[in-house]
Amino acid sequence: FGQRVRSIRNEPVINEIKEDDVNDLSDQIRQLKEELIRAKADVRSSDGNKNGYLHVQNVRESLNNLRVSLNRSLLIPNIDNDTDDEVNVDEEDIRELRQQIDEFYSSCEGNPIDISVSEDCVQYYSVEESCEA
Repeated sequence: FGQRVRSIRNEPVINEIKEDDVNDLSDQIRQLKEELIRAKADVRSSDGNKNGYLHVQNVRESLNNLRVSLNRSLLIPNIDNDTDDEVNVDEEDIRELRQQIDEFYSSCEGNPIDISVSEDCVQYYSVEESCEA
């Protein structure tokens, strides 16, 4: 038994992000951008009635889910220098998406919102709970 134990060789393996993982995250970012564009179109097309209020509530929930998803995708561990370029592109997409979210919230009429953006997370503070003036 001892001889068999001595013959076992353990080879450490570095955890790394596979290209499939990067592609999955890129797809997720693309889907979230499309969802944001649809949400912007829905808010702009609403005429401010009760139905419009419900649209804004749904959009707010959707954007909060988007924020959580973005924060999760930023928890990617550091990888070796060979694949930094691929990850930097994704990080730029995330920054661009944050900017689009920022523009969306600032365009919501009658609902002043303060948005704090840092490198690690995005936090939203709503001054009013509804978009009714």
